[in-house]
Amino acid sequence: MDQYWDCENWSPSIKFDLLWTRPSREEVEEYRAELIKITKMIKLLPYMVRLWRVRSNVLMLLGFPELAAADAHKGMMLTKDAFDYESELGERARLCMSLELLRCSQTNAHMHQEGGLHCEITTADTAEELQNCIEQSLMFEREKLLKSFDMMIKALYALQSFADLFTTCQEAIKLYPSNDIFRQTLDDSLSLFQELVEMLKGQDTPWVEIKWVSRVGAIHLNNYPWLTEEYSNTRTQAVIDEANVQLETLSDCLQIQPSTLPWSTLQNNTTLSYGMFATKDVQTGHIILNAAHSYGVSLEQSTTQCYNCYKSLISREEIYSKECCPEKRYCSLICQQVAETSYHRILCGKNFEGIVDRAQRAWGGNREEPHLSPLIGWDDRVTCGYPDEHFEAGLNEYITLLLARVLAVCVQAGGHPLLHPDVAQWMPFNKTDFSHGWTLNSMVVGPTEALQILGIDVFADERFDSWVINTMMARIINNMVPAGGPVPGGSVLPWLSWFNHSRVYNSVVVREGVNIGATIKIESTTNINKGDEVFIDTSPLDVEEEQAREGEAIGATTNIESTTDINKDDEVFVDISPLDFKEKQGESG
Repeated sequence: MDQYWDCENWSPSIKFDLLWTRPSREEVEEYRAELIKITKMIKLLPYMVRLWRVRSNVLMLLGFPELAAADAHKGMMLTKDAFDYESELGERARLCMSLELLRCSQTNAHMHQEGGLHCEITTADTAEELQNCIEQSLMFEREKLLKSFDMMIKALYALQSFADLFTTCQEAIKLYPSNDIFRQTLDDSLSLFQELVEMLKGQDTPWVEIKWVSRVGAIHLNNYPWLTEEYSNTRTQAVIDEANVQLETLSDCLQIQPSTLPWSTLQNNTTLSYGMFATKDVQTGHIILNAAHSYGVSLEQSTTQCYNCYKSLISREEIYSKECCPEKRYCSLICQQVAETSYHRILCGKNFEGIVDRAQRAWGGNREEPHLSPLIGWDDRVTCGYPDEHFEAGLNEYITLLLARVLAVCVQAGGHPLLHPDVAQWMPFNKTDFSHGWTLNSMVVGPTEALQILGIDVFADERFDSWVINTMMARIINNMVPAGGPVPGGSVLPWLSWFNHSRVYNSVVVREGVNIGATIKIESTTNINKGDEVFIDTSPLDVEEEQAREGEAIGATTNIESTTDINKDDEVFVDISPLDFKEKQGESG
C-alpha cells in the first residue's frame, strides 16, 4: 500500500454505498497520498495503535471496507493487549508508544493529531515520569478504542454484514454505555435489516436466501490498485516455464501454451489465457495427468477424514500418522509424505481447531448456533447437521480453513505468498463485477488467527498484510472446487487451473468417490491429436449416484486420464464436474 498507483486503476470493492460517498478524482489522489504516507509509518511503528486506526479511515474513504475492518481489528487487538502486562503483543504496543513519547520529550507537551482533533499528551524526561506518561497515554488509547469501534462499525455497515454489525454494536454499547452514537447506529441497522427482510419476503424470496442475507455481507472481488504487475500478472513466462518442467514429471503428454480460444489474446498479442496441449497423439482412456498436492480441506479432517485429502478414514485398514502429531491422521503414505514436504514442519504441534470450531458453529457446520435470535430476537433457525446447501452456506467459513492450509504451505516454503510457485499458477481474478460473501470471522478474525498460529507477526510482516490475504482469498475463490460430498470442504488444484473448459470436451475428471479432495484423475474421452488443446467437461456428476456407490473422497494424488485419442501438440481439456466453472468461478484458464 505504500507504493504509488494510478488513480485510473482504482476500483472500490464496496458493494453497498449507504454510508459512503464516491470520492472525486482529486479526493482519490489526496487519499492515495495519505495511504502511502501512513503505510510507511506503519512499517516503522507497526505496533502504534493510532496508525492502524488512521489507515482504516483512509481505506474506508477509498471504498475498501473489508480492508478498513481488518485494520480496525488490528487496532482493537493492540489496544486491548496493551492493558495486559503478560501479553507479548501488549509489551510491544507499550514499547512503541514509549518510543514515540521519547521522540517528543524535547517539548513539555506533544500535540497528538488524529482525524483533525488535537489531544495533549504530556511527556517527560525521567524514566519514572515516562512510565507515568505511558500509563496516561494508555488511558488515552482506551478512550480512542471508541474510535476503533466506530471505524469497525462503519465498515460492517458498508459491508451489510448484519450479524457482525449487531454483535459489534452491542459490544461497544457495553463498553461505552453513555455513548448514544452506538445505540443510534444499532437502531438504524435494525431498521435497515427489517426493511430488507420485509422486501425479500414481499418478493417471495426463499427462506434460505433471506437467512443468507441476514448472516453474510458482500464485497466486489477486485484487484487492488497498488497490486503491482509482479504480484497480479502471476502467469509470467518464468512461471510457465517452471510449470512445464514440473509437468514433465506428472504427465507424458501435456504442455502449457497460449490457448486457442478466440478471446485468449489481445490485439497487441498479450496472452489472456493459457491452456493444456497434447505433446503427442493420445488414445481414448489415457491418464494424461497424475499429480499430488496439499490444497484440500474439509471440516472433519483427522476426525473421520484424512488430514491431507479428506478421504474417509472409516473403512481404512491402515491409517498413517507421525509420532509428533498423532492427531493428524492420513489415509495413505503418499498423503503423509505430501503433508511433510508441504506444510507439516510449520504446523507441527499446532492446529487450526479454533477456526474449525467456529466454522462448525456457523451456518454450514454441524453444530450451527443461532446468531440473530440472541442479538435481536429474529428467528434465524439453525440447521441440524450439515445443510443440503452446505456449499453456499458454508463457503465463507470453510474457505478460511483452505486459506489457512495455503498460508501454511507458503510460510513453510518462505518468500512472498503471492509468488509461491503453486499460487502463481492459479488463475488471477480479473473481473470487476463479481461479488462474494463476507463475514468478519471468515475474512478477518480467522485469517489473522491462522497467521499467528503459523508464527507470523500480522502487524510487522507486510508480506501478509490484509490486502495480500484478500487477494489470496479472491484467487482461491476463483480456482477452488467444492467437495461435493456430505461434509463441507474444497480444493484448489494447482494443475486444474491451466485447463480450459468446454461443453465440447476431450477429457474428464475421473472420480474414485464423491469428493474432489487432493486426489484427482484426468483421462481422455476421445482420441486427441498432437498439438490439440485439451478441454475438460463442465457437466455435473450425479452426486447421489456417486455417494451411493463410493461415499468417500478421491485422495491426494492427481491422476488425469485421456478419454479420447489426443494428437501431439493438442491442448488437453479436463472435465471439472460437478461445478460449472463459468458460473462459479467467472474465469477460464
